Amino acid sequence: MSVKPLLTKDFATENLEQLKVYERTGGYTGFKKALEMQPDELVELVKKS
Repeated sequence: MSVKPLLTKDFATENLEQLKVYERTGGYTGFKKALEMQPDELVELVKKS
């Protein structure tokens, strides 16, 4: 069984410290989804996790 890195998969990406590069690699997608949710939806999602 192979292991797929989740937290470190983009560490080698050049200029990852730049916001545009970070967003292009998927950075902040979860945060953006959370901002679109209703507060009670977000609370339930956190409780389930």
